[in-house]
Amino acid sequence: MIKNDKQFQVTKNRLKDFKDMLYTLESSTDDSIDPIYKKIEMDAVQSQINVFSKEIEEYELLKQGKVNYVYVDSLPNIYEALIKARIIKGWTQAELAKHLKLKEQQVQRYELDNYSTASINKISQVATALNIDFKSIKVEIAQPKFNLPADLDSESLLDGYNKMREKRTLLPL
Repeated sequence: MIKNDKQFQVTKNRLKDFKDMLYTLESSTDDSIDPIYKKIEMDAVQSQINVFSKEIEEYELLKQGKVNYVYVDSLPNIYEALIKARIIKGWTQAELAKHLKLKEQQVQRYELDNYSTASINKISQVATALNIDFKSIKVEIAQPKFNLPADLDSESLLDGYNKMREKRTLLPL
């Protein structure tokens, strides 16, 4: 993910380098290179070109303000929403820092570490400064899964569970 204009320029330069590399590989007439190895190398380079192109396109859309919402699939990935919201607002890291009454370097560190070092309170302050409106958040509590022996049916399991509840113990019945 591109987080600022400097990274944007670096990524654009890297994209050009990889396109040049792919052209060189495609143009190569060196018969000493195994064709399978050459294909693998070209596929790897093309894959990186695709990643860079997608990141550049996303950053340009964010900078143009053409994105209205950001999907975050889990709490550890909340940093994506924070960084993208800053970009959509057109704020630099320095401008965000000013709104938070922090030093620019602190915001840079937060973004470099994907906000992993920021407290929940600080993340909340960043979200508020950026006017992020979190819609309802679905919290799913995973239920433990047990592999039952083939000879144990669910009725026997339920019966044992009920006996343990009655006796209020987990000790053998």
